[in-house]
Amino acid sequence: MQENIINTIRQSLLDSLSTLTPGHYITIVDEEGRTRTSRASEEILRPGEIGVVFCLPIIGAPTRRLPDVNLGRNQYVRAFCGLTTIDVFCSQRISGPPTRTVSMRTGEFFVITCER
Repeated sequence: MQENIINTIRQSLLDSLSTLTPGHYITIVDEEGRTRTSRASEEILRPGEIGVVFCLPIIGAPTRRLPDVNLGRNQYVRAFCGLTTIDVFCSQRISGPPTRTVSMRTGEFFVITCER
């Protein structure tokens, strides 16, 4: 299952490389292996989903995995990548300070889980 998820994320990213500009990019995989991608400033993960946030561009940059972020219900992480910011929520959008803040450099990425 984990290998399937990794391959799905890798293929989704490769399929989108031609349209990517600097900033953040998120790929979300649901429990059935379906993916969706986004450059939005906010995303909501459903319980059981996995998100991977990339700081682009990754071509020509050293790639480095940052520590995973495991969110519980009504928590969120805020990630900074260059001049862009993304808030990723677990279950629903909430206000208040983020559970975790991640500062990313070009080529870095991290995995987010929601209630896993």
